[in-house]
Amino acid sequence: MLAIAYIAASLGFFFMADLTQWIVQAPRTVYMAIFHWRQLLVALGAGCFFTAFFANWRFRIIGWKGVFAHCAIFIPMFVGGFYLVTYIMFLPRQVDAQYVMIEEANKYIRYDDEVMVVSINGDARAFPSKWMRQPHVVGDNIGGEDVVLTYCSLSNLGLAYSPYLNGKKLNLRVFTQLKNNLIMFDTETGEPIQQITGTTENTGESMKQYPTQLMAYETFRELYPEGKVLFNPERDFRDTLTRMMLRTVINWQHELDKPVFPTIDISDPGLARLNPKEKVWGIRIDNQKVAFTYAYFKRHNCSIHILYNRLC
Repeated sequence: MLAIAYIAASLGFFFMADLTQWIVQAPRTVYMAIFHWRQLLVALGAGCFFTAFFANWRFRIIGWKGVFAHCAIFIPMFVGGFYLVTYIMFLPRQVDAQYVMIEEANKYIRYDDEVMVVSINGDARAFPSKWMRQPHVVGDNIGGEDVVLTYCSLSNLGLAYSPYLNGKKLNLRVFTQLKNNLIMFDTETGEPIQQITGTTENTGESMKQYPTQLMAYETFRELYPEGKVLFNPERDFRDTLTRMMLRTVINWQHELDKPVFPTIDISDPGLARLNPKEKVWGIRIDNQKVAFTYAYFKRHNCSIHILYNRLC
C-alpha cells in the first residue's frame, strides 16, 4: 500500500509541479495524461497512504519515528504535486480582483514600472507585471466586455481573452508551465488551455483575444488618465514566499543564455537569427502576424502606424 501511495505522489510531484521539470522532462502527452487522471491519483495516493497508516497503528509494523519519517516525505510530495501550484501559490483573481484609480496607484507603482494595458470602448485597465506574476489569471469587465488577463512570467507575456467558449463561461486556474509557457485549465470541463495561443488542448477551440499593450506606467497615466490599475500587493506570508521564488526564477531567465526550463523546443529555423530571449513587439492584424525587435524600430525609425500600413 505504501509503495502505491508513493508512486501516485511521485507522478503528481514530477509531472504537475513546474520546478521539477529541471529534473524530469517527458513528452507533452505524459503531462496531459497525469493531469487527466489526477483525481484518481489523488484518491489512490491518499487512500493507500492512510490505509498503510491505519495498518501500522493496528499491527505496529514500524515505530512512530518511521511513521513521522514517511509523513515528512509523502505529504510534501503529495501536496507539492497536486495542490501547491493550483490551490495554494497561484489562486486566480478572475472574479474578485481589486482595481484602484491612478491617484491611489501612484502610491505603489513607480513611473517606469512595466504594465500591460487593455482598452475596450474607452475603458482602460493597467496590470502591473510585478502584480500579475501571482496569480497569473485576473479578470474584470472592461468596456462592457468580460475579460481575463493571463500572464506568463517566464515568457513575460500578457494576453487578454474573453473567458467564454460555446457560450459557456470558463473558470480558469493555473495548471503548470510547460515549454516555458503557462498552461491553465477550466475547472468546469477540466480542459487544459495553453496561454500563448488561448487554445484548448483536446478540442482545439480558441478563446477570443483582445489587444494588449506593454508600456511604462507613466505612459499609461498620460494616455488613460481615467483608467484603473490592478491592486494586488502582498497579503500574507504565502504571497511573500511565492513572489520571492518567482523573482529568483525570472532573474535566472534574464541572466542565462538559454530558457530556464529545458523543456522548450525551438524548431523554427528563422529563430536562429535571434537570441531565444530577444524581446519583440508582436502585431496581429486579421490572419497576419509579425514580430519586430527594438533594433528594427531604431534602424528604420518606425512607428506602429507605419508597421500597420506595411502589413495592410
